[in-house]
Amino acid sequence: MTQEFIKNTLVIVVGTQPQVVTMAFHHLAFARLDAFLANELIVITTGEGRDILVPMLLDREHGYFLRLLKEYGLKRSDVFFDETCVRLIRGSNDQPLYDIASDEDNEHAANQIAEVIRELTLDQDRRLHLCLADGRKPMSFYAGYALSLYGRQQDQLSQIIVNDELSGHPEFFYPPKNPRHLLLEDTDKVFNTAQASVVMGKVPFVRLRDHLPMDVLENVCDSFALNEVVSKTQRNLGAILVTLDCQYEQILINQEPLILQPKPLAFLWWLALRRKRLSDQAHSVGSRDQTEDFDQLHGEFEGAVHRETPDDTGEFDPQEVSQTISKIRKGIERQFGKRMLERFGDFKEGEYGRGRYGLFDLTANQIEIKNDHTGKGLPCKHFKQ
Repeated sequence: MTQEFIKNTLVIVVGTQPQVVTMAFHHLAFARLDAFLANELIVITTGEGRDILVPMLLDREHGYFLRLLKEYGLKRSDVFFDETCVRLIRGSNDQPLYDIASDEDNEHAANQIAEVIRELTLDQDRRLHLCLADGRKPMSFYAGYALSLYGRQQDQLSQIIVNDELSGHPEFFYPPKNPRHLLLEDTDKVFNTAQASVVMGKVPFVRLRDHLPMDVLENVCDSFALNEVVSKTQRNLGAILVTLDCQYEQILINQEPLILQPKPLAFLWWLALRRKRLSDQAHSVGSRDQTEDFDQLHGEFEGAVHRETPDDTGEFDPQEVSQTISKIRKGIERQFGKRMLERFGDFKEGEYGRGRYGLFDLTANQIEIKNDHTGKGLPCKHFKQ
């Protein structure tokens, strides 16, 4: 059964031809078998684009978007689209960019277009249809690229194509119900709108969302530029390398530090050290094994506190181990994404209370020990040669 979404959002990147907004809306709603009736429109444009678009589409008496709704029997309240739906690309001074003419302008455009797409995809009750007005323009490229990074299964991408004669024509905003004759600019020819060809070709794209860190998706730092997001995604697509940096007391995944509290950090370190140095049969840890070796390692970490044990058996408690593994998993997903976490595996084999824990899906060659001044793979932040 097809899922129904509360918001069907049409997103369009527009330059100086607002006609693409009405043509895209009309085509999706009335010209396709798999109709997409948007109940919300978001337009991304420059200051110049805004100054052209708002009066031509949204003027109360002559706006072409309002004309389209009336002509095709839709109420104004059926579609949320007003001036607040126009997302402006701004420069370093936070003023609207009227032209994208420099590398700095391009960077601002890329970051802000990607941020709009990221923000919209956070709402699981929303389905996006992104329309590229012209795939050759940098703004459209950035929008399509952003959807590849952030897009979900319900989101779609398409490109709008119209007859050359009607592209940018000042009087053609959508195919009218009653065909009209239009005088073509710079010629003495007349074109009948019944011959108009407006096509929205579906554009397939690779969805990389699950390879993104949760920190990026939720934008917890409010500072991720598009090139940084691309770099993080590229890193996560590579083979896994886990590095135990003894001098700096860090575990790095593909050269980026994993941020964890001392206890889960120490436990992951211990599992990685065992995977590196012990055989395939001996590296795992049972939930009822003795904790002495781990306690000694844990005590080497800065900020470590005495590990609480529920009794005097000196054994791991299954609940304690499970909670520690859960913190490790959440940390990896938060910083490196769902797909990276999957590649680490379940950390566990067997039933609760009788299982064994380890890095079963990694090989010894995927783990390296760096700056090991003690020769034992232990943290040595304060080691003096």
